[in-house]
Amino acid sequence: MNGQWTGWFSNGKLNYQGEIENNQKEGYWQFWYDSGKMREEGGYKEGEKDGNWKYYFPTGILEQEGKYSEGKKESTWQFYYDFGAIQREDNYKFDKLHGSSTMFYPNAKPMVNAKYKYGKPAGTWEFFNEKGEKTSEKSF
Repeated sequence: MNGQWTGWFSNGKLNYQGEIENNQKEGYWQFWYDSGKMREEGGYKEGEKDGNWKYYFPTGILEQEGKYSEGKKESTWQFYYDFGAIQREDNYKFDKLHGSSTMFYPNAKPMVNAKYKYGKPAGTWEFFNEKGEKTSEKSF
């Protein structure tokens, strides 16, 4: 199969839209909630998620964004609270946490500065209170 693919919900609103080449998703695709708000958008290459992707809460606010390579999370990903503030910033390699990872309080102050090596905790983690003051450390 080849060509433009579009699907609808039973309420008549768009469900998905994108291209199919050689029976696989290819290029830019979009997916919606049945409310009509965007659910996710990004690229495919030979049927695998590839390139930049964005995911949204049902309210339409950005939930997370990052990059895929051959269907696996790569590079830096940002995750957000449902009111829009950043919640986490993680680095991935081959779909596993790798490198720095920072979690934030709703007030945008850091909660934890962490490190990972191929999905496992590594190095020294720093923990903070809601004022942004360092409260403890833990080494892995």
